[in-house]
Amino acid sequence: MTCYDTSEARIQFLAADLQDKMQLIAICSELMRPPKWLRETKRFIPLVLTKDDIGSSWMTTAYLNARFKQLLGTEKIDIGLVTPLLGISVATFERAVYALTESALSDILEDRIKEDPQLGRPFEAASTYIHRGTPRRMLKHVEILHVLAQELEKDFQLKG
Repeated sequence: MTCYDTSEARIQFLAADLQDKMQLIAICSELMRPPKWLRETKRFIPLVLTKDDIGSSWMTTAYLNARFKQLLGTEKIDIGLVTPLLGISVATFERAVYALTESALSDILEDRIKEDPQLGRPFEAASTYIHRGTPRRMLKHVEILHVLAQELEKDFQLKG
């Protein structure tokens, strides 16, 4: 049985997984020849949403974007038709929910690119819209958790 350094195995897995998912490039290439209903679109913002935190971690977006540019070519990116590819984790996206009530997703994504053009920092560290920590204005979620906790205490006869 082969024993791997966890971080090395994780990076190898990520690289293999990303290679499989480079179908995004084919999709973006097809978008360059859009159907009539997409012809008025001026700009595409490719976004990779990951389930785990690696989507918003240091240098992940820079790596994804480098591979994206390598496979797509820089022509479409250089003329501004396609922005750099961005990565974001679900947890970070959830922290963006409040910002989405006041701003368009495209504004949030373009702000992230503007704040860190090299794309090396985590999403929330390079965004003026998304803040670290508990998602803002998530009171309904907290209320639901409180009700669930009370039901668990009652169902299992626990005392809080």
